[in-house]
Amino acid sequence: MKCVRVSGVQLMVPHLIIVGGGFGGLSAARALRGAAVRVTLIDKRNYHLFRPMLYQVATGLLSDDEISGPLRSILSHQENIVVLLDEVTGISPKQRIVHLKHRDLAYDFLILATGIRYNYFGHGEWRPFAPGLESLDDADVIRSKILLAFERAEEMASIEQAGTEEIRRLLTFALVGAGTVGVEMASTLAEMSRMALAHDFRHIDPRTARILLEQLGFFCMRLGLPFCPHIPRFFPSKRNGTWRA
Repeated sequence: MKCVRVSGVQLMVPHLIIVGGGFGGLSAARALRGAAVRVTLIDKRNYHLFRPMLYQVATGLLSDDEISGPLRSILSHQENIVVLLDEVTGISPKQRIVHLKHRDLAYDFLILATGIRYNYFGHGEWRPFAPGLESLDDADVIRSKILLAFERAEEMASIEQAGTEEIRRLLTFALVGAGTVGVEMASTLAEMSRMALAHDFRHIDPRTARILLEQLGFFCMRLGLPFCPHIPRFFPSKRNGTWRA
């Protein structure tokens, strides 16, 4: 508890820490506007990210600033909140302390809204080869990998350094998970190769790129179909849980 001035009156108010500036954390912070509580919002990034559109940054359809906004600006008119750029390294619930990289903070109440993490099924070594899509940095990495694959294939074809199979390997993209992001990412990749890049290269045909959408079972794909009309057009075949374009 700490004594603070609220509407000109000195009050003893509790300290609430919110970890995470995503949808959950930001919604909680906004809901506490005007409440008799000190709020500290902690996030390892200083921006709020609209993650449902992140795949469009990864495929070059949108820029970073179109799906993100500074947390400080979003909450600048909320007097009872402080935004900290830091990373939580641990929590001592009995002592009610949040441990950060650079210091510790005591709290009266705690909200953990840290979001999701991708599951590599115990194989963390897969991450460098199959990056997840959690942040703007991830989107930049994926976009670079996609575009460099086309550029590398064009280079190899122009100097006749590789055969057809090597170029086909370079132009094969595999996505694991046919949820909302997987389906949208796969269909956008198909649009990119068959439309946006179709006439940009001289020695390769981007329309021959293969996009493999891997999914265990078929239930999620059936849910995804009504929301993504591109799937029947770009993914005409399915074999062993894999949609192929």
